[in-house]
Amino acid sequence: MKYLLSALLITLFSANAWAADTVTPHTCKKPKVLGRAADMEESKRFEREFGAYKNCIVKYVKEHGDLAQAHQKAALAAKAEIDALVAKANAK
Repeated sequence: MKYLLSALLITLFSANAWAADTVTPHTCKKPKVLGRAADMEESKRFEREFGAYKNCIVKYVKEHGDLAQAHQKAALAAKAEIDALVAKANAK
């Protein structure tokens, strides 16, 4: 019984490792850094593009951070569930 549960745990952790590979990268457009000779119009455009890029990155980080916390909570609940089952099975 202990070997079966160990195999089950290994399978579960392998599935989690596979799921980690499916994270999508951000699609934020990075602005091109200007040289020192940039004029005022180019500087203002860069500031607008940089602001949009920063907002996009902040949104991405928040969304993925929230997802990571939800996944962590679900993983810990699943672990507690299997731990309780193993303890119950070992008590018999």
